[in-house]
Amino acid sequence: MKYTLSLQKIAYLLITTALLLYFSIFAKSILVPFVFAILCAFLLKPLCTLIEQVIPNRILATIISFFSVLIPLVTVIYLFSMQFADICADLPTIGKRLEEGLNTAFNWVNKKMGDTDYSSREWISENASKLVGAPVAFLGKSISSSTTFIANVLLFLLYTFFLLLYRSAIKEFVLIQVEEVKRGEIEEI
Repeated sequence: MKYTLSLQKIAYLLITTALLLYFSIFAKSILVPFVFAILCAFLLKPLCTLIEQVIPNRILATIISFFSVLIPLVTVIYLFSMQFADICADLPTIGKRLEEGLNTAFNWVNKKMGDTDYSSREWISENASKLVGAPVAFLGKSISSSTTFIANVLLFLLYTFFLLLYRSAIKEFVLIQVEEVKRGEIEEI
């Protein structure tokens, strides 16, 4: 069989590759948790199969194996949120201590170097809002990234649960896509 290379085929290939790349960048917030869910479903499948031997109900076995992973994950998220709440509660105190420390440091510098035309007091009064506003900006970024993290974890958990629950239907769907002659080979994999 001889393959010919044409400009049209190359253009189709490049356009398809570019569209797939654009789609993967655009849908990364959905695809990344899905890929991790596939990996986790592969890891949980032996546990789920073992539980199914004891409890023949697939839904119940999936829920039990799912909670065996979910409980430690929820514990970690709870501890993370408690630490985050403590930091948020101490944020005004941190800002005040930072300002007091800077005042002390600049007073010491002024005593050692003498007053200049542009003293450190003037610098502090001009830039204090920026220094105090830095923890607030940090808090805003932290809330944004925490929200994204929680949304990704929830998607990951949903994807994993449904992949475990419908694993036989997914397997049958994949096998239908292959010719009947090669299904035996694919089923072994």
